[in-house]
Amino acid sequence: MKVLVTGGGGFTGMSVVKQLVARGDSVVVFDVAISEPLQTLMENNSDVSAVVGDISSLPHIAQAFKQHRPDSVVHLAAAVGAGPTMGNPWRVMEINVGGTLHMMEAMRLFDVTRMVFLSTEETWGDMNPVNTETDYQVPFLPYGISKLTVEHFCHTYNKLHGLECICLRTSWIYAPGLPRPRPPNTFIDAALEGRSFHMAEGAETVVDFTHMNDVVQGILLALDHHVHPHEVYNIASGEVNSFQEVVDIVKELIPDADISVASGPYHFPGGVRMPKKGALDFSRAREAIGYEPRYDIRKGLEEYVAEVRGGPAK
Repeated sequence: MKVLVTGGGGFTGMSVVKQLVARGDSVVVFDVAISEPLQTLMENNSDVSAVVGDISSLPHIAQAFKQHRPDSVVHLAAAVGAGPTMGNPWRVMEINVGGTLHMMEAMRLFDVTRMVFLSTEETWGDMNPVNTETDYQVPFLPYGISKLTVEHFCHTYNKLHGLECICLRTSWIYAPGLPRPRPPNTFIDAALEGRSFHMAEGAETVVDFTHMNDVVQGILLALDHHVHPHEVYNIASGEVNSFQEVVDIVKELIPDADISVASGPYHFPGGVRMPKKGALDFSRAREAIGYEPRYDIRKGLEEYVAEVRGGPAK
């Protein structure tokens, strides 16, 4: 199978591309630039190629489809992060909504049916303690609004044009190499590097932290499943942990870690309150496509430490 992976040179994209190649697929990466890890992968594997282009340009995307004729799409390219994207909502909509519409138009024109789209827990806005795919969604930040809009457009293209766009909602993906500061990476990276890191608020804040390997598992299961009974699936750990719990686990794994988190609600830059988080119920994904998370937060952080240090997890 030939898979077009948008944003394939990025944090999540590289993990997806590597797994696709490892199982024998041919991969075409569409991204704004060729990252160093992607360049290395292409140099060592003839099954990986790249197209440099702008997701907000339909001609760029159409040319990639015309040249490479993919069988399916994994759509990861986006302006990411609820906090980092608050300052430019127009660009967020142009990339996340406009770019996805371009992708689906190209799919329609070049007879490509299936796309797996990575959505987010931000589409709910303030969340319940446990959230199913059908729970009411009221996002109040541009990032979540853009992703929910894409989910609706996926439904539209599925109904009107016979596409099979599958939306996966996940939550706070973590693994070594996250390109922006966010827990749990901020805590464990500081501990591994011997730096002091003391967060001024957020100890009681809870999040469904999702290990990268579980996200990739969900993407591949959705990509491969023969006939989908649903358009949207939750792909996460299914449980929440507080920032304080993360700090405590990291200190157990790295006893000399000089890290802490103070009490109080967590805010994004500019003092904007972070939407209340909850666990993502993955029952639908388990029953329909066989998804089963392999990492709770402790196991995920243990593997994180082992990966950075170059040895097996205990």
